[in-house]
Amino acid sequence: MLFNGFQYWIFFLIVVVLFYSVRFRLGKLILLCASYIFYMWWDPRFIVLILISTVVDYFLGIRLEAAKAEHWLRQGDLGKAKEFSETLFSTASSFKTRKYVAVAHRLRSEIAIAEGKPEVARAQYRAALDVLDEFPVPVVRWRVLAGLGKLLSTSGDAEGSLKAFNEAKKIVEEIAANVSDNSLRTTFMESKAVQEVMSGAKEV
Repeated sequence: MLFNGFQYWIFFLIVVVLFYSVRFRLGKLILLCASYIFYMWWDPRFIVLILISTVVDYFLGIRLEAAKAEHWLRQGDLGKAKEFSETLFSTASSFKTRKYVAVAHRLRSEIAIAEGKPEVARAQYRAALDVLDEFPVPVVRWRVLAGLGKLLSTSGDAEGSLKAFNEAKKIVEEIAANVSDNSLRTTFMESKAVQEVMSGAKEV
């Protein structure tokens, strides 16, 4: 199928009509399927190439959304941080990528803290933990618990804070125990985020 061929324009018109006849989310699926058909038309073996491209692009894209939200949050631009965290939540929810649903909830919590909304932050941390209870991801869970522990500490809930920090500490120690490289393990354990967890578990 060539771009200047009659078959292509018939195919193009069918795809356009289908795309504008359905809801946007279904339309995106139609475009994806149309891409597969186009690539397979000349040589069916090309489906392997585009499937690999789809998977790689998806995971890189969703990680990029999370990284952008983190970046703008650190820069203090809450508007952009919120924009990217909401995009992340929408994408992760649509494709049921539970890890990044939890990450989006954590980012929402941190944005809410920056906005001076502790109750909203607490609710978002709880929502993240609910997701992680069903779909465990230790590397995400300990960060959620660390954030929650810090929030509860500043809110005067010493018992709740200690519980969150202790659970985070347990996960951190389990992660560290599975790292065979001594240098990497030391770097992890001496990082600021981990040290905050260790300090919170002892001092609250």
